[in-house]
Amino acid sequence: MEYKAALLASHGFAALALAFFGAPGLPKLFTSFSTASVLKIEYFEKAVDLLLAHKNVDAQLGVGLIVLSMSCAIGMAMAKFIPGVKCVVSMNGPTHLTAHDLWYRGHEFPILSDEMKTCDDLWVSDQTDVYTWKGRVNCAVFENSYLINEPSASDRQLDFYNQHDVGFMHVVGLDDANTTSEHYANRFERLLHLSGHHNWAVLRYPGAGHLIEPPYSPLNKITTVGSLLVEWGGQVIPHCRAQEDAWQQQIEFLRSNLRSHSRSRL
Repeated sequence: MEYKAALLASHGFAALALAFFGAPGLPKLFTSFSTASVLKIEYFEKAVDLLLAHKNVDAQLGVGLIVLSMSCAIGMAMAKFIPGVKCVVSMNGPTHLTAHDLWYRGHEFPILSDEMKTCDDLWVSDQTDVYTWKGRVNCAVFENSYLINEPSASDRQLDFYNQHDVGFMHVVGLDDANTTSEHYANRFERLLHLSGHHNWAVLRYPGAGHLIEPPYSPLNKITTVGSLLVEWGGQVIPHCRAQEDAWQQQIEFLRSNLRSHSRSRL
């Protein structure tokens, strides 16, 4: 999202908005939910190297990430495999692979979770012709997510929670109509607690939906994704208040983890 990078630049960060699908010159991923889509972490690693090589960036201080929805798992993989990543802000998304396999240096990291139903159950909503990702999720998998005593196989695959030199912040809208975000947040919190990690935070916002944008952005409860109408959730006043608070919290978190005597970077 280029406008987010521009806003971060206005706060003194060196910012890069990185497209990984749906843009000219990139693979046509996610055109079908009946086949797995594969992403290579090397693509994201090259972006980190590009930013750290910039003449106005202090490479020793590293890079921070802001990731949303299904890209949250990519952010966790980057935190695990790319030493230059020093902090991650994830928003309303999973910390393990749910939508695509990953590859890194010849090794495959496939989807191991059984939380997704078959494609016959894809997209369910209370509104006619409006769809939500929650229709694919087997919610029984999440019922005790905040009570886990050890990581599952899908958690261990990326084991971001063992990267104790990386800071983590997870933002969750409790009125998310699209994704089981609260359960993901509970799991995120539990995994970091079990690992003894000390640099993390979870921000929970009652009444906020899936798309927690920078302040004063409109609440888009339903938007088009391709040819579909997709529901995101959120109540106007609490959602807008969440956007104000979450943005300020993200800025402070990034500054504290990418501290410098000169200008910060993201």
